[in-house]
Amino acid sequence: MRRHLRAWTLVAAGLLTAATAPAYAADTPPANPTARSVHYTVHDLGTLGGTRSAAAAIDGHTVVGSSQTSGNAAEHAFAYDLRAHTMTDLGTLGDSSRATDVQGNHVVGESDLATDGPTHGFTGFLRGCPGLQAGEESDSCGAGQG
Repeated sequence: MRRHLRAWTLVAAGLLTAATAPAYAADTPPANPTARSVHYTVHDLGTLGGTRSAAAAIDGHTVVGSSQTSGNAAEHAFAYDLRAHTMTDLGTLGDSSRATDVQGNHVVGESDLATDGPTHGFTGFLRGCPGLQAGEESDSCGAGQG
């Protein structure tokens, strides 16, 4: 009997301790009152006339990726200027292309030479394309150039 009384006393003490301790849940806000929430804005880049596009990289004010063209006929690499809100088709080396990275005015990616054909890497210089600074050269864009 004494053993059962001692067990019940320990259980009761444990429940009292648990009831007075602070409770934490997954949705509990942080205890730090100076913690700030992250604020951001999402921009729809649009497409080159098709139904989908995907951004792959950003540098400064230029985003690169790939987009379906009008009628979803092909996938082409693009450069998007965040200041002018314009998307420029970078062309292909044959069938389709995807820009994968950008640094300054240099873009790299891959392009299919033909449907079900080989895929080659490309590099291009965005002269006269999105992301240019005032006074820079203004020639045409294209994955096959540069």
